[in-house]
Amino acid sequence: MKDTADQLRNSENNVLIETLLAGSLGLPQTPSPVLDGLCDFLPSFLSLSDIKLTFFVPSAVPVLHPSILILTKLKRWATTAESTRPKTKEKNPTDAADIEWMILWLANNDLKIRFEQYAGKTKEGLLPLIRKYRDKFAGKDNLMVALKAVLGDDWDLLHADVPSHPHDGDITS
Repeated sequence: MKDTADQLRNSENNVLIETLLAGSLGLPQTPSPVLDGLCDFLPSFLSLSDIKLTFFVPSAVPVLHPSILILTKLKRWATTAESTRPKTKEKNPTDAADIEWMILWLANNDLKIRFEQYAGKTKEGLLPLIRKYRDKFAGKDNLMVALKAVLGDDWDLLHADVPSHPHDGDITS
């Protein structure tokens, strides 16, 4: 029997949506800031009329703003980038694609990554993850221009001496 994720990936009409519990993986206890509407976050080639939503009311489901959500994706991507486990290896490229899409979306909307609103790691703990992503995808010129834009002055910090271990910079209660 196929697992649910395989069924969703192999279907044209289904979309796998992962949800994370508020307060987990460095997410804020209260999802804030959130997008005003799902329409603002859809890729430009999609609209809600393209998606058959029979039970979803966009305003009823808070979606953490991409300027913070991207840090959770980067944290997982950096942790799983060198995994040899088949399921993890399978998920990593989709995380990378999600990160790329969020970087481009943030840049196109003149927004920056909001390190200060991410609860699970300090900026100093997150910069090595971004450096790892930058190094991996350095050949994608448009992506690097966008990444530099969403980092702003923090781009220069990628060259500074910051912790290199993925758990450095963890915030503990």
